[in-house]
Amino acid sequence: MDTSFCLNCEKGKKGDNSCKKICPELNSYLNKLQAESGYSDRHYRRKTILWDSKQIEDLASRRAFELRYGKKWTDRQRRKLSD
Repeated sequence: MDTSFCLNCEKGKKGDNSCKKICPELNSYLNKLQAESGYSDRHYRRKTILWDSKQIEDLASRRAFELRYGKKWTDRQRRKLSD
């Protein structure tokens, strides 16, 4: 891909990074790059796992026991297992 449009830009010639927003040519170039990879950055961010699945399973099972038997009983059982 050719990015020579930035070299021909009047704002870019000043050399002081005076571009405040993306010009249509640069926007088109970035869209083409995104199309090559297939997915947008937003898509990749949404698919990243924030927590380990094991941790989520542990939290879910603990919450289920708290709902069924109560928080005190669940805490006592966890202390018995850790001893």
